[in-house]
This record gives sequence, structure tokens and C-alpha cells, in this order.
Amino acid sequence: MAFKGILEMNFEIFTDVAAIVGAIALIVSLIFVAVELKKNVEQSITTNWYERVEKNRHIREMLLDKDLAAVVEKGDESFHSLGGVERLQYSSYMELVVINLIFNVVASDHASPQVKNLMDFKVGKNESENWNKARIRYYFNKNGVIEWFKYFNEVMPMPPHFHAIISSAIGRKIDAIGV
Repeated sequence: MAFKGILEMNFEIFTDVAAIVGAIALIVSLIFVAVELKKNVEQSITTNWYERVEKNRHIREMLLDKDLAAVVEKGDESFHSLGGVERLQYSSYMELVVINLIFNVVASDHASPQVKNLMDFKVGKNESENWNKARIRYYFNKNGVIEWFKYFNEVMPMPPHFHAIISSAIGRKIDAIGV
């Protein structure tokens, strides 16, 4: 009986030790998964930033074409002064710009802390420190762009939140409804 008791006690100790080792292995595995997920998120953020930089570079390269640059300059003054093909060229260019700006605004919610203050409208000692606002102001503080945006919005309405962001950046209201 004593030998059987010792075996049962040893078996209980063995199962307790196995349970502890299993729990430790599970915790180590979860920590490993968390570290790898964090690395993956950081890599995704870096990749997304690189893609946005490439889109910005592409938009600027487009303007190296003197004909398109002339259309953009004319359209910035007055969208309504553009002819059919010019409207198509200007609209295509501005769609790229708007999509890029939307991604930048959305990205500000998911940016790394080092970048977040450049894009978040609520952060920065003054407006010049807010990169997002400055970029939106650069593109949208032109009468022709606002005319295009209102025209474009009739066909493909933008969320009211985006209108509010643009209005805030340029210091004047852009209505979310039509011209």
C-alpha cells in the first residue's frame, strides 16, 4: 500500500509539473505570437507609407508633361473653363490627388506615433506643423479645384466628414451637396 501511495504521489507531481510546463509553453508561445504580430503591423505601416510616397511621386511625375501641367494650371483657375478632353485629364489628375489625400487622412488614425503628429489635425503647435492640413490646403485652396470637387461630388458623393476636413484645412466651407 505504501508503494502504491508513493506511485500515486509521484504521478500527481508529474502531472502537476507537466501542467506547469504546458502553461509556461503556452505563455511563451503567446508572447512570441504577440511580438511577431507587432513586427508585422510595423512592417505594414512602413509598406503603406512607402506606397503613399510612390503615389505622391507618380502625381508629381505626371506634371512633368507640359501639356498636362498646362491643363492642371488652367483647371486650378477655373474648372468650368476646361473643354471636354481637358476636363477628363484634370478630373483624372484630381481623382488621384483626392484618393491620395483620403488615404493620408485615414492613415493618420493608424500611423506610428512618430508620424501621427504630422497628420493628425488635433496635434501640432501651429498649422504649419500639420502636414495633412498643409497638403489639403495646397491642393484645395484654389477656385477651380473647389469647382471640380463640387462637380465631381454630384457624380460620386464624398463622405460629409471629408468635406469637413477640407473646409477646416482651407478655412472656408465646402458644401457636401452639389454646386
